[in-house]
Amino acid sequence: AHSGPWIGAQQVARNLERRWSLMCATRNDGPEGGLALESRAGLLAYVLRNTSGSEKEAERCERLLDGQKLCEIDVALLFAARVGDAETVRAVLHKGANVNASDCEGSTALMRAVSRGHAEVVKELVRDAALDRLLKNNYGYDAMKYTESVRRSKPIEYAAIVQMLEQN
Repeated sequence: AHSGPWIGAQQVARNLERRWSLMCATRNDGPEGGLALESRAGLLAYVLRNTSGSEKEAERCERLLDGQKLCEIDVALLFAARVGDAETVRAVLHKGANVNASDCEGSTALMRAVSRGHAEVVKELVRDAALDRLLKNNYGYDAMKYTESVRRSKPIEYAAIVQMLEQN
């Protein structure tokens, strides 16, 4: 039996192979292109492509699906908002994603987009009539509280986001 670094290298190789096969096998070559986000494999491939690609990100995705009992399309919304992918946010909302779905910390797509200064994503989210801008996460923060995280680093986005959040 092998042990030590060899086992670690085998595990890394298996993880890389798993990620690669997920990314390749879930391509949707239809007229819309992109990935099939309604499937677990497609969602995991999207997450790995659009985040750091680490096991931690895959585990976070699986935790939302299994622990939070969210459907794939809602998890896709949360990740797309977090990474600033306005096109995917628009697509999953159109397909019926719950705009108020929350992650393990109770944070919504709006909170995640605001905290990273993704004004285009915020624009897509606030267009949805079902959006509850006043929801609070497990820490008692609403989306407006997260504007402070981008006030100095992204002043233009900050101003646009505050304006969108203040509109009724």
